[in-house]
Amino acid sequence: MGHVYQATDTRLGKTVAIKLLNTSQQGEPSTSELDFKRRFERECAICAALNSENIVQVSDYGITPEGQPFYVMEHLEGQTLEQVLKQETQLSIERTKQIMKQICAGLTAAHKGVRFRTSEMESDEYIKIIHRDLKPANIFLVPTELGERVKIIDFGIAKVQSLNLGNMTLASSFLGTHHYSAPEQFDSQGQLDERVDIYCLGIILYEMLTGVDPFGLKAREQNVAGESWIKAHLLKPPQPLRMQPGCEHLPVGFESIIKQCLKKDPSQRFPSVQALAKALDCDHRALSNSLVETSKSNLFHAFQTLTDLPNQLRKNKQLINMSQWLQGYLKDKTHTTQNQVRSTPNHDLQDLLKGSLPSTNLSLINSQLIEKCRTELALQIGPIASLVIEQALLNRQYQQPQKFIEVLSHHIPDDETAHHFRQTLLSPNPTQIGKG
Repeated sequence: MGHVYQATDTRLGKTVAIKLLNTSQQGEPSTSELDFKRRFERECAICAALNSENIVQVSDYGITPEGQPFYVMEHLEGQTLEQVLKQETQLSIERTKQIMKQICAGLTAAHKGVRFRTSEMESDEYIKIIHRDLKPANIFLVPTELGERVKIIDFGIAKVQSLNLGNMTLASSFLGTHHYSAPEQFDSQGQLDERVDIYCLGIILYEMLTGVDPFGLKAREQNVAGESWIKAHLLKPPQPLRMQPGCEHLPVGFESIIKQCLKKDPSQRFPSVQALAKALDCDHRALSNSLVETSKSNLFHAFQTLTDLPNQLRKNKQLINMSQWLQGYLKDKTHTTQNQVRSTPNHDLQDLLKGSLPSTNLSLINSQLIEKCRTELALQIGPIASLVIEQALLNRQYQQPQKFIEVLSHHIPDDETAHHFRQTLLSPNPTQIGKG
Protein backbone atom coordinates (compact mmCIF):
# COMPACT_ATOMS: atom_id res chain seq x y z
CA MET A 1 0.00 0.00 0.00
CA GLY A 2 2.87 2.41 0.68
CA HIS A 3 5.75 3.41 2.90
CA VAL A 4 5.75 5.27 6.22
CA TYR A 5 8.51 7.72 7.16
CA GLN A 6 9.29 9.63 10.32
CA ALA A 7 9.53 13.38 9.70
CA THR A 8 9.46 16.74 11.46
CA ASP A 9 6.74 19.32 11.02
CA THR A 10 8.89 22.46 10.66
CA ARG A 11 5.99 24.77 11.39
CA LEU A 12 5.06 23.12 14.69
CA GLY A 13 8.43 21.61 15.50
CA LYS A 14 7.03 18.15 16.30
CA THR A 15 7.65 14.66 15.04
CA VAL A 16 5.08 13.25 12.63
CA ALA A 17 4.67 10.22 10.38
CA ILE A 18 4.18 10.53 6.63
CA LYS A 19 2.67 7.74 4.56
CA LEU A 20 3.38 7.74 0.82
CA LEU A 21 0.98 5.63 -1.22
CA ASN A 22 2.13 3.63 -4.20
CA THR A 23 0.68 4.48 -7.62
CA SER A 24 1.35 3.08 -11.06
CA GLN A 25 1.46 6.42 -12.83
CA GLN A 26 3.81 6.65 -15.81
CA GLY A 27 3.64 9.65 -18.13
CA GLU A 28 0.30 11.41 -18.28
CA PRO A 29 -2.13 10.30 -15.53
CA SER A 30 -5.01 8.10 -16.66
CA THR A 31 -8.65 8.71 -15.84
CA SER A 32 -8.64 5.93 -13.24
CA GLU A 33 -5.56 7.42 -11.54
CA LEU A 34 -7.18 10.84 -11.43
CA ASP A 35 -10.24 9.20 -9.92
CA PHE A 36 -8.06 7.50 -7.33
CA LYS A 37 -6.38 10.77 -6.34
CA ARG A 38 -9.73 12.51 -6.14
CA ARG A 39 -11.08 9.75 -3.91
CA PHE A 40 -7.91 9.76 -1.87
CA GLU A 41 -8.16 13.49 -1.11
CA ARG A 42 -11.79 13.22 -0.07
CA GLU A 43 -11.11 10.13 2.01
CA CYS A 44 -8.24 11.84 3.83
CA ALA A 45 -10.35 14.90 4.50
CA ILE A 46 -13.10 12.74 5.97
CA CYS A 47 -10.70 10.66 8.09
CA ALA A 48 -9.04 13.85 9.33
CA ALA A 49 -12.45 14.88 10.63
CA LEU A 50 -12.65 11.79 12.84
CA ASN A 51 -12.21 12.72 16.46
CA SER A 52 -11.31 9.83 18.74
CA GLU A 53 -8.39 9.18 21.06
CA ASN A 54 -8.39 5.61 19.75
CA ILE A 55 -7.85 6.55 16.08
CA VAL A 56 -4.56 7.88 14.77
CA GLN A 57 -5.03 11.56 13.92
CA VAL A 58 -4.51 12.74 10.33
CA SER A 59 -3.25 16.33 10.24
CA ASP A 60 -2.50 16.94 6.56
CA TYR A 61 -2.59 15.29 3.15
CA GLY A 62 -1.79 16.04 -0.46
CA ILE A 63 0.01 14.93 -3.60
CA THR A 64 3.73 15.39 -4.24
CA PRO A 65 5.01 17.21 -7.37
CA GLU A 66 5.76 13.75 -8.76
CA GLY A 67 2.10 12.80 -8.38
CA GLN A 68 2.38 10.55 -5.32
CA PRO A 69 -0.41 10.82 -2.73
CA PHE A 70 0.58 11.19 0.92
CA TYR A 71 -0.92 11.95 4.28
CA VAL A 72 0.56 13.17 7.54
CA MET A 73 -0.43 11.59 10.85
CA GLU A 74 0.60 11.67 14.47
CA HIS A 75 3.81 9.84 15.33
CA LEU A 76 3.29 6.86 17.61
CA GLU A 77 5.77 5.08 19.86
CA GLY A 78 5.04 1.52 20.86
CA GLN A 79 4.27 -1.62 18.89
CA THR A 80 1.48 -3.15 16.90
CA LEU A 81 -0.76 -5.89 18.22
CA GLU A 82 0.79 -8.11 15.56
CA GLN A 83 4.22 -7.63 17.13
CA VAL A 84 2.83 -8.30 20.60
CA LEU A 85 1.18 -11.56 19.52
CA LYS A 86 4.42 -12.79 17.98
CA GLN A 87 6.08 -12.32 21.37
CA GLU A 88 3.34 -13.48 23.74
CA THR A 89 1.12 -15.75 21.60
CA GLN A 90 -1.86 -15.63 23.98
CA LEU A 91 -3.02 -12.61 25.98
CA SER A 92 -4.81 -12.60 29.31
CA ILE A 93 -8.58 -12.19 29.44
CA GLU A 94 -8.34 -8.78 31.11
CA ARG A 95 -5.77 -7.38 28.69
CA THR A 96 -7.75 -8.71 25.74
CA LYS A 97 -10.89 -7.02 27.02
CA GLN A 98 -9.14 -3.68 27.57
CA ILE A 99 -7.64 -3.67 24.08
CA MET A 100 -10.85 -4.77 22.40
CA LYS A 101 -13.01 -2.22 24.19
CA GLN A 102 -10.71 0.59 23.08
CA ILE A 103 -10.87 -0.67 19.49
CA CYS A 104 -14.66 -0.62 19.76
CA ALA A 105 -14.53 2.95 21.11
CA GLY A 106 -12.50 4.10 18.10
CA LEU A 107 -14.73 2.30 15.64
CA THR A 108 -17.81 3.79 17.26
CA ALA A 109 -16.64 7.25 16.19
CA ALA A 110 -15.99 6.03 12.64
CA HIS A 111 -19.24 4.11 12.30
CA LYS A 112 -21.21 7.00 13.74
CA GLY A 113 -19.71 9.16 11.01
CA VAL A 114 -18.78 12.77 10.42
CA ARG A 115 -20.41 15.76 8.77
CA PHE A 116 -18.59 16.67 5.59
CA ARG A 117 -18.87 19.18 2.75
CA THR A 118 -16.85 19.95 -0.35
CA SER A 119 -17.19 22.69 -2.96
CA GLU A 120 -19.23 20.24 -5.06
CA MET A 121 -21.83 19.74 -2.35
CA GLU A 122 -24.76 22.04 -1.71
CA SER A 123 -25.07 21.02 1.93
CA ASP A 124 -23.33 19.05 4.63
CA GLU A 125 -23.46 15.28 4.27
CA TYR A 126 -23.34 12.78 7.11
CA ILE A 127 -20.80 10.11 6.19
CA LYS A 128 -20.19 6.81 7.94
CA ILE A 129 -16.78 5.19 7.69
CA ILE A 130 -15.90 1.52 7.94
CA HIS A 131 -12.31 0.37 8.17
CA ARG A 132 -12.46 -2.81 6.02
CA ASP A 133 -8.92 -3.86 6.91
CA LEU A 134 -8.85 -4.36 10.66
CA LYS A 135 -6.03 -6.71 11.65
CA PRO A 136 -3.37 -6.88 14.39
CA ALA A 137 -0.93 -4.95 12.17
CA ASN A 138 -3.36 -2.02 12.14
CA ILE A 139 -3.87 -1.94 15.91
CA PHE A 140 -1.13 0.09 17.58
CA LEU A 141 -0.48 -0.11 21.33
CA VAL A 142 1.04 2.95 22.97
CA PRO A 143 2.37 2.47 26.52
CA THR A 144 1.26 5.19 28.96
CA GLU A 145 1.34 5.67 32.73
CA LEU A 146 -2.31 4.62 32.85
CA GLY A 147 -1.83 1.51 30.74
CA GLU A 148 -1.95 0.73 27.04
CA ARG A 149 -3.60 3.24 24.74
CA VAL A 150 -4.99 1.69 21.59
CA LYS A 151 -4.75 3.50 18.26
CA ILE A 152 -6.40 2.21 15.10
CA ILE A 153 -4.25 3.02 12.09
CA ASP A 154 -4.56 2.88 8.31
CA PHE A 155 -8.04 4.06 7.53
CA GLY A 156 -6.50 4.74 4.10
CA ILE A 157 -8.50 1.98 2.41
CA ALA A 158 -11.69 2.55 4.37
CA LYS A 159 -14.89 2.55 2.38
CA VAL A 160 -16.57 5.92 2.66
CA GLN A 161 -20.32 5.53 2.60
CA SER A 162 -23.00 7.94 1.40
CA LEU A 163 -20.56 9.94 -0.70
CA ASN A 164 -21.29 10.48 -4.39
CA LEU A 165 -17.95 9.69 -5.98
CA GLY A 166 -19.16 8.71 -9.42
CA ASN A 167 -17.80 5.67 -11.24
CA MET A 168 -14.94 4.67 -8.95
CA THR A 169 -13.72 1.16 -9.77
CA LEU A 170 -11.52 1.12 -6.64
CA ALA A 171 -14.56 1.33 -4.39
CA SER A 172 -16.10 -1.81 -5.91
CA SER A 173 -12.92 -3.93 -5.88
CA PHE A 174 -11.72 -6.10 -3.01
CA LEU A 175 -9.99 -4.06 -0.33
CA GLY A 176 -8.59 -5.69 2.75
CA THR A 177 -6.58 -8.71 3.87
CA HIS A 178 -7.87 -12.21 3.09
CA HIS A 179 -7.00 -13.43 6.60
CA TYR A 180 -9.21 -10.81 8.26
CA SER A 181 -12.04 -10.26 5.77
CA ALA A 182 -15.75 -10.85 6.22
CA PRO A 183 -17.56 -13.17 3.77
CA GLU A 184 -19.46 -10.30 2.15
CA GLN A 185 -16.21 -8.56 1.21
CA PHE A 186 -15.67 -11.21 -1.45
CA ASP A 187 -18.97 -10.36 -3.13
CA SER A 188 -18.34 -7.55 -5.60
CA GLN A 189 -22.07 -6.75 -5.60
CA GLY A 190 -22.46 -6.91 -1.84
CA GLN A 191 -23.35 -3.95 0.33
CA LEU A 192 -20.89 -3.45 3.15
CA ASP A 193 -21.59 -1.84 6.51
CA GLU A 194 -20.06 -1.70 9.98
CA ARG A 195 -20.70 -5.40 10.56
CA VAL A 196 -17.72 -6.09 8.29
CA ASP A 197 -15.50 -4.63 11.01
CA ILE A 198 -17.31 -6.68 13.68
CA TYR A 199 -16.44 -9.89 11.83
CA CYS A 200 -12.78 -8.84 11.69
CA LEU A 201 -12.85 -8.12 15.42
CA GLY A 202 -14.13 -11.65 16.03
CA ILE A 203 -11.06 -13.11 14.34
CA ILE A 204 -8.71 -10.77 16.22
CA LEU A 205 -10.42 -11.57 19.54
CA TYR A 206 -10.13 -15.32 18.88
CA GLU A 207 -6.42 -15.04 18.06
CA MET A 208 -5.65 -12.86 21.07
CA LEU A 209 -7.12 -15.48 23.41
CA THR A 210 -5.94 -18.68 21.70
CA GLY A 211 -2.84 -17.82 19.67
CA VAL A 212 -4.28 -19.54 16.57
CA ASP A 213 -6.74 -18.65 13.81
CA PRO A 214 -10.39 -19.73 14.15
CA PHE A 215 -10.38 -22.12 11.18
CA GLY A 216 -7.41 -24.35 11.92
CA LEU A 217 -5.34 -23.08 8.99
CA LYS A 218 -2.24 -22.62 11.20
CA ALA A 219 -1.58 -19.16 9.83
CA ARG A 220 1.22 -18.47 12.30
CA GLU A 221 3.13 -21.55 11.20
CA GLN A 222 2.78 -21.30 7.44
CA ASN A 223 1.67 -19.07 4.61
CA VAL A 224 -1.97 -19.62 3.74
CA ALA A 225 -3.24 -18.97 0.22
CA GLY A 226 -5.94 -16.39 -0.30
CA GLU A 227 -8.23 -19.06 -1.77
CA SER A 228 -8.03 -21.04 1.47
CA TRP A 229 -9.04 -17.99 3.49
CA ILE A 230 -11.94 -17.24 1.17
CA LYS A 231 -13.22 -20.80 1.49
CA ALA A 232 -12.89 -20.69 5.27
CA HIS A 233 -14.70 -17.35 5.60
CA LEU A 234 -17.52 -18.44 3.31
CA LEU A 235 -18.02 -22.06 4.36
CA LYS A 236 -16.08 -23.16 7.43
CA PRO A 237 -17.40 -22.73 11.00
CA PRO A 238 -14.92 -21.49 13.61
CA GLN A 239 -13.41 -24.14 15.86
CA PRO A 240 -14.75 -24.11 19.44
CA LEU A 241 -12.71 -21.60 21.44
CA ARG A 242 -12.12 -23.75 24.50
CA MET A 243 -10.99 -26.76 22.49
CA GLN A 244 -7.73 -24.95 21.75
CA PRO A 245 -4.72 -25.87 23.94
CA GLY A 246 -4.53 -23.81 27.12
CA CYS A 247 -8.01 -22.34 26.62
CA GLU A 248 -10.10 -24.68 28.76
CA HIS A 249 -10.35 -22.00 31.45
CA LEU A 250 -11.88 -19.36 29.19
CA PRO A 251 -15.41 -18.31 30.14
CA VAL A 252 -18.32 -19.77 28.21
CA GLY A 253 -19.47 -16.22 27.43
CA PHE A 254 -16.41 -15.52 25.29
CA GLU A 255 -17.32 -18.49 23.10
CA SER A 256 -20.76 -17.01 22.46
CA ILE A 257 -19.39 -13.51 21.81
CA ILE A 258 -16.87 -14.70 19.23
CA LYS A 259 -19.38 -16.97 17.52
CA GLN A 260 -21.79 -14.08 17.12
CA CYS A 261 -19.03 -11.90 15.66
CA LEU A 262 -18.12 -14.63 13.17
CA LYS A 263 -21.58 -15.40 11.85
CA LYS A 264 -21.52 -15.74 8.05
CA ASP A 265 -24.75 -13.77 7.79
CA PRO A 266 -24.12 -10.12 8.81
CA SER A 267 -27.66 -9.83 10.21
CA GLN A 268 -26.80 -12.42 12.88
CA ARG A 269 -23.74 -10.56 14.18
CA PHE A 270 -23.73 -7.85 16.83
CA PRO A 271 -25.63 -4.87 15.39
CA SER A 272 -22.89 -2.44 16.45
CA VAL A 273 -19.48 -2.26 18.08
CA GLN A 274 -21.18 -0.66 21.10
CA ALA A 275 -23.18 -3.87 21.56
CA LEU A 276 -19.99 -5.92 21.28
CA ALA A 277 -18.21 -3.75 23.86
CA LYS A 278 -21.17 -4.07 26.23
CA ALA A 279 -21.10 -7.87 25.90
CA LEU A 280 -17.38 -7.92 26.69
CA ASP A 281 -17.84 -5.62 29.66
CA CYS A 282 -20.63 -7.53 31.39
CA ASP A 283 -19.67 -11.07 30.46
CA HIS A 284 -17.65 -12.12 33.52
CA ARG A 285 -20.07 -10.99 36.19
CA ALA A 286 -23.08 -12.40 34.38
CA LEU A 287 -21.28 -15.66 33.71
CA SER A 288 -20.19 -16.03 37.32
CA ASN A 289 -23.71 -15.58 38.63
CA SER A 290 -25.10 -17.91 35.97
CA LEU A 291 -22.63 -20.67 36.77
CA VAL A 292 -23.29 -20.47 40.49
CA GLU A 293 -27.07 -20.44 40.11
CA THR A 294 -27.02 -23.27 37.56
CA SER A 295 -24.76 -25.36 39.78
CA LYS A 296 -27.02 -24.81 42.80
CA SER A 297 -30.10 -25.68 40.78
CA ASN A 298 -28.57 -28.90 39.46
CA LEU A 299 -27.45 -29.94 42.93
CA PHE A 300 -30.86 -29.30 44.49
CA HIS A 301 -32.61 -31.29 41.75
CA ALA A 302 -30.19 -34.18 42.18
CA PHE A 303 -30.66 -34.19 45.95
CA GLN A 304 -34.44 -34.01 45.59
CA THR A 305 -34.37 -36.98 43.22
CA LEU A 306 -32.47 -39.06 45.79
CA THR A 307 -34.86 -38.17 48.62
CA ASP A 308 -37.85 -39.11 46.45
CA LEU A 309 -36.59 -42.63 45.72
CA PRO A 310 -38.65 -45.61 46.98
CA ASN A 311 -37.78 -46.84 50.48
CA GLN A 312 -36.09 -50.01 49.27
CA LEU A 313 -33.72 -48.04 47.02
CA ARG A 314 -33.01 -45.45 49.68
CA LYS A 315 -31.49 -48.21 51.79
CA ASN A 316 -28.83 -48.80 49.13
CA LYS A 317 -25.51 -47.92 50.77
CA GLN A 318 -24.03 -46.39 47.62
CA LEU A 319 -27.05 -44.15 47.08
CA ILE A 320 -26.92 -43.15 50.75
CA ASN A 321 -23.29 -42.10 50.22
CA MET A 322 -24.25 -39.99 47.22
CA SER A 323 -27.11 -38.37 49.12
CA GLN A 324 -24.80 -37.50 52.00
CA TRP A 325 -22.21 -36.09 49.61
CA LEU A 326 -24.80 -33.89 47.90
CA GLN A 327 -26.24 -32.73 51.20
CA GLY A 328 -22.79 -31.74 52.45
CA TYR A 329 -21.93 -30.06 49.18
CA LEU A 330 -25.15 -28.04 49.22
CA LYS A 331 -24.40 -26.89 52.75
CA ASP A 332 -20.82 -25.83 52.10
CA LYS A 333 -20.76 -24.75 48.45
CA THR A 334 -23.98 -22.96 47.54
CA HIS A 335 -22.28 -19.58 47.94
CA THR A 336 -19.24 -20.50 45.88
CA THR A 337 -17.80 -18.12 43.30
CA GLN A 338 -17.17 -18.94 39.67
CA ASN A 339 -13.49 -19.57 40.33
CA GLN A 340 -14.36 -21.95 43.13
CA VAL A 341 -16.74 -23.79 40.85
CA ARG A 342 -13.94 -24.09 38.31
CA SER A 343 -11.43 -25.43 40.81
CA THR A 344 -13.71 -28.04 42.48
CA PRO A 345 -12.24 -31.38 41.39
CA ASN A 346 -15.34 -33.50 42.12
CA HIS A 347 -13.16 -36.57 42.70
CA ASP A 348 -15.73 -37.98 45.16
CA LEU A 349 -18.48 -37.58 42.58
CA GLN A 350 -16.39 -39.27 39.90
CA ASP A 351 -15.72 -42.23 42.19
CA LEU A 352 -19.44 -42.54 42.95
CA LEU A 353 -20.39 -42.41 39.27
CA LYS A 354 -18.03 -45.28 38.53
CA GLY A 355 -19.82 -47.72 40.78
CA SER A 356 -22.79 -46.37 42.70
CA LEU A 357 -25.51 -45.89 40.09
CA PRO A 358 -28.10 -48.59 39.30
CA SER A 359 -26.65 -51.28 37.07
CA THR A 360 -29.40 -50.81 34.47
CA ASN A 361 -27.84 -47.48 33.53
CA LEU A 362 -24.22 -48.57 33.60
CA SER A 363 -24.93 -51.60 31.45
CA LEU A 364 -25.54 -49.18 28.58
CA ILE A 365 -23.87 -45.97 29.76
CA ASN A 366 -20.49 -47.13 31.03
CA SER A 367 -17.88 -45.11 32.91
CA GLN A 368 -15.73 -44.68 29.79
CA LEU A 369 -18.57 -42.99 27.93
CA ILE A 370 -19.40 -40.86 30.99
CA GLU A 371 -15.85 -39.56 31.18
CA LYS A 372 -15.75 -38.84 27.46
CA CYS A 373 -19.04 -36.95 27.70
CA ARG A 374 -17.80 -35.05 30.74
CA THR A 375 -14.64 -33.95 28.90
CA GLU A 376 -16.46 -32.81 25.77
CA LEU A 377 -19.30 -31.13 27.66
CA ALA A 378 -16.85 -29.25 29.89
CA LEU A 379 -15.33 -27.69 26.77
CA GLN A 380 -18.73 -26.21 25.96
CA ILE A 381 -20.34 -25.29 29.30
CA GLY A 382 -17.46 -25.32 31.75
CA PRO A 383 -17.21 -26.83 35.23
CA ILE A 384 -20.92 -27.52 35.66
CA ALA A 385 -20.60 -30.39 33.15
CA SER A 386 -20.20 -32.93 35.97
CA LEU A 387 -23.39 -31.72 37.63
CA VAL A 388 -25.33 -31.87 34.37
CA ILE A 389 -24.20 -35.45 33.74
CA GLU A 390 -25.03 -36.39 37.32
CA GLN A 391 -28.55 -35.06 37.00
CA ALA A 392 -29.04 -36.73 33.61
CA LEU A 393 -28.02 -40.13 35.03
CA LEU A 394 -30.15 -39.82 38.15
CA ASN A 395 -33.35 -38.68 36.51
CA ARG A 396 -33.66 -41.07 33.56
CA GLN A 397 -33.05 -44.59 32.30
CA TYR A 398 -31.52 -44.84 28.83
CA GLN A 399 -32.09 -47.64 26.36
CA GLN A 400 -29.20 -46.48 24.19
CA PRO A 401 -26.18 -44.17 24.56
CA GLN A 402 -27.34 -41.93 21.72
CA LYS A 403 -30.30 -40.77 23.80
CA PHE A 404 -28.01 -39.95 26.73
CA ILE A 405 -25.80 -37.82 24.46
CA GLU A 406 -28.86 -36.08 23.04
CA VAL A 407 -30.08 -35.15 26.53
CA LEU A 408 -26.68 -33.71 27.43
CA SER A 409 -26.57 -31.66 24.21
CA HIS A 410 -29.74 -29.82 25.29
CA HIS A 411 -27.69 -28.09 27.99
CA ILE A 412 -25.54 -26.39 25.33
CA PRO A 413 -27.21 -23.07 24.43
CA ASP A 414 -25.74 -22.68 20.94
CA ASP A 415 -27.22 -24.96 18.26
CA GLU A 416 -24.01 -25.22 16.23
CA THR A 417 -21.98 -26.15 19.30
CA ALA A 418 -24.59 -28.68 20.39
CA HIS A 419 -24.43 -30.27 16.95
CA HIS A 420 -20.63 -30.41 17.16
CA PHE A 421 -20.91 -32.09 20.58
CA ARG A 422 -23.27 -34.76 19.23
CA GLN A 423 -21.10 -35.39 16.18
CA THR A 424 -17.96 -35.75 18.32
CA LEU A 425 -19.56 -38.29 20.62
CA LEU A 426 -21.44 -40.22 17.94
CA SER A 427 -18.69 -40.65 15.36
CA PRO A 428 -17.42 -42.78 13.78
CA ASN A 429 -19.29 -45.79 15.21
CA PRO A 430 -22.43 -44.67 17.09
CA THR A 431 -23.51 -48.21 17.89
CA GLN A 432 -20.30 -48.99 19.71
CA ILE A 433 -19.81 -45.98 21.96
CA GLY A 434 -21.62 -47.51 24.89
CA LYS A 435 -19.87 -50.84 24.80
CA GLY A 436 -17.05 -51.49 27.10
